[in-house]
Amino acid sequence: MTGRPVLCLLDPDARGEALLRQALALARRLDAPLAVAHFVEHGTGFEADHVPFLTPRAMNSALAVAARERLGAMLAVLHPAPTLWVEVGPCRPSAIRLALQLGAGLVVLGAHSPCGLATGPAGIGPEPLPFDVLRVQVRPNRDAWQRWVDRLIGPAGPGVLQA
Repeated sequence: MTGRPVLCLLDPDARGEALLRQALALARRLDAPLAVAHFVEHGTGFEADHVPFLTPRAMNSALAVAARERLGAMLAVLHPAPTLWVEVGPCRPSAIRLALQLGAGLVVLGAHSPCGLATGPAGIGPEPLPFDVLRVQVRPNRDAWQRWVDRLIGPAGPGVLQA
């Protein structure tokens, strides 16, 4: 696995940032380069809440630009070296094509990802893929969750509700 890139498929949101942190740690541990990708797959139809109205192509283009800016900002803070791809197209075939193009040994994606690379309980898709797929469950605000648990279970012991 050493030397084969790790491809991280993520969204430009809080879950994506948490997933990126985990993918970075994994790539470092594997001594592998990291590539980051996001695929825009907006449905058809005119976007009436935008003035002027956006065609499906214009909406996909606007979403891709916004995703590239957000992901670029996330990468600049966390790790400026990975290669970033933002493409318009269906996630599953685009992700497989990109992973094969890069020669990726591992594709990391969030458990919430609609990509469909790891659909079974053991991460087995409809057909065998020439790379491993790791689905990562992330909580976007784990610190808040921990503070809530600490507040409920304080120094008085488990099950004692704190004021």
